[in-house]
Amino acid sequence: MAGDIDVSNTMKLLNDAELIFPDAISFFAGRPPDRFIETARVPEWLANFVDRNKAIDAGAGDDAWLTIGQYSATNGIILDAVGRYLANDAGIRTTPEGCMITNGAQEAIAICLSGLVGRDKCVLAADPTYVGLTGAADVLGIPVEVVPDDGEFVDRVAHALAGRDAGRPPVGALYLVPDFANPSSRHLTTAERRRLIELADRHDLYILEDVAYRWYAYDGQSTPTMKSLDPFGRVIYIETFAKTFLPGLRLAVMVADSAVDGGTLAQQLAAIKSYVSVNSAPVNQAVLAGFLDQQGYSLADWMAPRRASLQSRRDAFDRALTRHFGSGANAVGRWDVPLGGFFFRLGIGTTFVVDDFLTCAREAGVIAMPMCCFSPAGGHTDQIRLSFSNNTADDIAEGVARLAGFLETHAPNSGRGQGRGNASR
Repeated sequence: MAGDIDVSNTMKLLNDAELIFPDAISFFAGRPPDRFIETARVPEWLANFVDRNKAIDAGAGDDAWLTIGQYSATNGIILDAVGRYLANDAGIRTTPEGCMITNGAQEAIAICLSGLVGRDKCVLAADPTYVGLTGAADVLGIPVEVVPDDGEFVDRVAHALAGRDAGRPPVGALYLVPDFANPSSRHLTTAERRRLIELADRHDLYILEDVAYRWYAYDGQSTPTMKSLDPFGRVIYIETFAKTFLPGLRLAVMVADSAVDGGTLAQQLAAIKSYVSVNSAPVNQAVLAGFLDQQGYSLADWMAPRRASLQSRRDAFDRALTRHFGSGANAVGRWDVPLGGFFFRLGIGTTFVVDDFLTCAREAGVIAMPMCCFSPAGGHTDQIRLSFSNNTADDIAEGVARLAGFLETHAPNSGRGQGRGNASR
């Protein structure tokens, strides 16, 4: 029941809200569409991995099955396969020694925070930012310092790095979602990426590049990954396969191939992973590798219909917002149309916090995420993050109508005269 929901933990809130309000239309969690979750094909991909290994090593026999059922190497057993994919699709040429397979991006973030930042430094991030970062930092006792995620974001990062005094901890890492960020949908240009890499090198810190939404650019243009632009070895690349393949596998790849004493940074960080999770499930890794082999180590064809589907949902969401929140002088909300990713950012001109989220879910039957839950600084109380990634056109139309009705009842003059803005890029 609704009274049981834990509102103190944003990540748990994202996972639990749809279970607590099962009859509500949810614009809450950023999940890929259910229609593209092809779990029934897992045996096919698993068998492909085993057959591929037998073809490479005719003497492997049943050893291939044993390999994926036993404990395995800490950093992963499919590093060659993932490396081929990264070379084809991310512009990253690395070695198996520079990579690690992790239990989702969340584990990669936690390992980096623990191994590269620690409690004597802080991690720098945008405000608002992904709650998985702030939650992991809180668990580890690591300070998070934020700068506003606005049109001057890169300049603000430069100022934060240059203006450190004795009372502030040094910055150990900068966390970024450069492609259609969660929750802001902000997208960094190539020039902005290059400047941030130069700042990281100048101030001796790492950049954690989380590319969860890289494949969802709706204008057909892709921006080079920061890792592919990095001449200094400052970027640690983190790519989850939850948004593109199967969320239930809980797998991501981390590229940390900078040279350190005794090998690569990934090899150094393996000591932390070995105590956190021992290794990522070999069976799950085999499914991913079998899938990548089947796709020719590129997701381009696989992602085309998925991206088109989400673009259609985005367009339906924009039409619904225009219909119910108006435009120009008669508008009762403000938003930009995202050029990628999973989220709209709706400004309403009045507060929408956790209590309002609960009331909206109970009374209006629509679940919408307060943007303040993503703000370590406690801001953005007049904004709502709305996910469109796993909704039908009918649910989008009905859900936006319910949300508009709720806001009209609770804040009849919210956001008057703003309307649809420019696309977020």
